[in-house]
Amino acid sequence: MCKVRRPLNDYRRFVVQYLVKPFVENWQEKLRKAIDALMAAKLNDSISISAPPVNKNDSSAGHTFVQNRGNLLRLDFDKIAYLEAAGGGETLVVTDTETQQVDLTLNKFLDLLPSDRFLRISKNNLVNTERIVKINREDRSVEVKCLPKNKSLGVGDTYYTELMKHLPLAKEHGAKKSPPPHPAVLPQEPPVLLEREIASKIQGLQEEKSELVIEKQKSDNLLRNILPEEIAEELKQTGQTTARRYDLVTVLFCDIKDFTRLAEQLPPEELIGEIDCCFRQFDEIASRNGIEKIKTIGDCYMAAGGLPVADEDNPVRTVRAAVEMQRWLLEHRAAQQAAGKLAFEARIGIHTGAVVAGVVGQHKFAYDIWGDAVNIAARIEQAGQVGKINISADTYEHVKRHFACRYGGTIEAKNKGEMEVYFVE
Repeated sequence: MCKVRRPLNDYRRFVVQYLVKPFVENWQEKLRKAIDALMAAKLNDSISISAPPVNKNDSSAGHTFVQNRGNLLRLDFDKIAYLEAAGGGETLVVTDTETQQVDLTLNKFLDLLPSDRFLRISKNNLVNTERIVKINREDRSVEVKCLPKNKSLGVGDTYYTELMKHLPLAKEHGAKKSPPPHPAVLPQEPPVLLEREIASKIQGLQEEKSELVIEKQKSDNLLRNILPEEIAEELKQTGQTTARRYDLVTVLFCDIKDFTRLAEQLPPEELIGEIDCCFRQFDEIASRNGIEKIKTIGDCYMAAGGLPVADEDNPVRTVRAAVEMQRWLLEHRAAQQAAGKLAFEARIGIHTGAVVAGVVGQHKFAYDIWGDAVNIAARIEQAGQVGKINISADTYEHVKRHFACRYGGTIEAKNKGEMEVYFVE
């Protein structure tokens, strides 16, 4: 019995070792290679359908077929002068007689066209090297033969060296001839494919960098639109801002007359459009006169001069801005009434004093100011007259040599008692 079992075990070991084991080992890697081959075949089918295969390095073929918008388009290499990126993944193929817009990227064309005849000279252009008639080294451009008039194309710095390597250059007269290479040591061809891949990677990184720069500019502009430029820079550098006291700041309040009544008469879209038109004009006037818009509170527009950079002439500039605001409202009201539409009138109140300014909140940053000067300016605006500019005695002392003013009496201010006011004529 033992004699029979031993040959049987040897037979089983032979089957496992020489028949089963070679097929079982590395089965995962073999399956992956089979799937990759199948996907590659499918990809080739989707690119050219039933078009005749063309070897890109075989220039004797002279043409290739590409799939374009449901059709097969024949491209003759001899007729192509250059190719140019059209955006959106499309390419312009320029010949002597026509220009075709093809649904393929330049990178895809690099795989389809023969590398010994077509070369990339910039991120937007491929050129037929047999069509190059002149190279301008100073401005890094090539002149391409293209009927009815030659075309000048720029050469990118990263592609210029490759272009010069690719073109057959005549040796200078009297140059010493180099000895032929030893038959045992043949010169190696430059790694063109590797260099192209590196250039493509560099181009991709440059494009990503450009996109990041654009996005950063957008975010910086948005931040500066929310905060004063100096405060925005401080927030970007340190992640926080410091509240500051200003001893000489002129605060302006402009309030629309009967806004609640007008809101009941006008459609919401027309109401918001009209107040947006007014406040946009106020923004331009404030910027032109060097004062800072603080915020809008419903139908009230608040601005201040003398911050975030302290100065001495902010009372004059703030009053000048108020005069321009009232003048614009008067002209705009006349135009609206001529068109049979409703228009706004406003009161403006101004006071000069000390404030504290800073950024509050962690989300939706807001630059704001606090202090008695803010409260007094608001009270002077409320006690003013429609179409007039009402200023405090403190502001009057700073601007009386620059503007004609008349005494407006006294008003009662909370915790301040009676205060003298003046109207700017």
